[in-house]
Amino acid sequence: MKNKKTFIGVALLLAVLMLGIGYAVLSNITLNITGSATSVPSQENFEVRFTETATFDKSNANANIVVEPAVEGDLKAKVDVSNFVSKGEFVTATFTVENVSAVDLSADLEVVRISEEDTNFAVTVIPTATSIAKGESTTVTVRIESLVTPINSNITGSFEFQLVAKPVQP
Repeated sequence: MKNKKTFIGVALLLAVLMLGIGYAVLSNITLNITGSATSVPSQENFEVRFTETATFDKSNANANIVVEPAVEGDLKAKVDVSNFVSKGEFVTATFTVENVSAVDLSADLEVVRISEEDTNFAVTVIPTATSIAKGESTTVTVRIESLVTPINSNITGSFEFQLVAKPVQP
């Protein structure tokens, strides 16, 4: 009877040992998960524009300026000048540029002149900042100076500028 109890005890011990080894073998299985992801850029996520507000200053009371900042989807601005009476007179127009993107994207900015060159005027574009984060704004000043004194007729100019904004991860 003692042999039988020893045999049952050894059998139970072997059974528990086998279960432990089996569990260890099963728990060391490596599980591999694979997959892929694709993101698609959308222009709707990125929006930088001239605002409809612009301020101007002029060097004499006879100069006129018309500012149209919301031309063609708020990416172009136009400045018309006339009635300069002497060389060296100037006008400045200051535009506000906003980053109203739907997602957290910064914008690298450049404002370029797209109108033809005019030998009667010197045009200078002066950005306050070259990069703005989502929700921020900056200003761009355009200075137009008369290079000649009108003799026989009024000298006028029309100048168009385009906002070029490139998205940047913050």
